[in-house]
Amino acid sequence: MQSGDLSGYCKAKLAADEVLLQNSSLRSDFSGISLRPGMLSDEPAGKVELGKTKTSRGNVSRASVVKTIVSLLENQNVKSPWLDLLDGDHDVNVSVERIASTGLDAAEGEGN
Repeated sequence: MQSGDLSGYCKAKLAADEVLLQNSSLRSDFSGISLRPGMLSDEPAGKVELGKTKTSRGNVSRASVVKTIVSLLENQNVKSPWLDLLDGDHDVNVSVERIASTGLDAAEGEGN
């Protein structure tokens, strides 16, 4: 649960993510990817934890976020997932390929 000034942002982001995913499920020509990074840092790009993470708290570098976005957009097999992103132990491209091949979506259980 978030507190303070971020609580309103978090509620609005969750609502926007839900609308994006609902609308993307109605269109076969559109992929709505909701990427939810942890606390942003200025560290260089590195390995990540992508998908349904064990915790929503953690850091991820801005450079890793950019690298992950590029890899997600370049992979035509990624379909409308809701993904958490933190610093981790896995190569970005390998993680994205895993998402594409398994259809993993971290949205299950959210929004309630």
